[in-house]
Amino acid sequence: MVSRFTAVGRQWLAAVALAAVTALAQGAPPHRLLSLAPNLTELVYAAGAGKHLVGVVAYSDYPAAAQRLPLIGDAFRLDFERVMALQSDLVLAWGSGTPRENVERLRELGLRVEPLSVDHLDEIPLALEKIGDWAGTAAVARPEAARFRAALAERRQALAKHHGIPPRVFIQIGRNPYYTVNDQHLIGEVVALCGGRNVFGGLSQLAPVVGEEDIVATRPEVILILDDGRDGGASAKAWQRWRQLPAVHSGHVYTVDSNTLARATPRVLVGIATVCARLQGISGER
Repeated sequence: MVSRFTAVGRQWLAAVALAAVTALAQGAPPHRLLSLAPNLTELVYAAGAGKHLVGVVAYSDYPAAAQRLPLIGDAFRLDFERVMALQSDLVLAWGSGTPRENVERLRELGLRVEPLSVDHLDEIPLALEKIGDWAGTAAVARPEAARFRAALAERRQALAKHHGIPPRVFIQIGRNPYYTVNDQHLIGEVVALCGGRNVFGGLSQLAPVVGEEDIVATRPEVILILDDGRDGGASAKAWQRWRQLPAVHSGHVYTVDSNTLARATPRVLVGIATVCARLQGISGER
């Protein structure tokens, strides 16, 4: 990645800084946005501001239009010269993911950077509304935020009416080694929202590595395997040698599309519907 500027880069800096100051002074909404995380890219489109995006980071693959935009690096490393060449007047940073030094460097270069905290379900509609206000697309963003809140409220009401014992759920992310998530992770939130009890929910790490023996010891009644389409069912088949586990014995080993659960965006509603359907009617052991 480029760390120092050429003379052309410095000229871009001056032009961008002037344009940004002028726009802010006139109260005009920004019209050239950069996204520093794939989930933020999705949120921009959901908020109706996709037409204003001029650059994204690697793995910004949804919606399809995002794949045609210029890349400015990845979630951790940026090509600052390319960033400046795109003449952005607003950079969206992920509050808990974008390295602080990147945010500070962009601000030193005269760019307006707005961090967004989007790690939990209730933060998704807030982020939509903020993007809509910044980009001048509130007419799209606010109804989308309201739709998301209504869907969450409906699911929470359904959970409140459910009086069964929460089934023990193992959330599998990867194999060799096994990764999982705790209850503070978005996916852990989804499992709880659907009436399940994450067997590793109380661990301190957000995404810890766990051993196979540790998993077996929890005797999960449901195993949710997150897959991006490359597993080919291998992970589900691997559990068949543990027929003594309640999840395996009862046939409650499921593969779930990780693309609908791994990012805090409105698309997580699809993942919620899938997980809730898998857990529906399963009552845990006393």
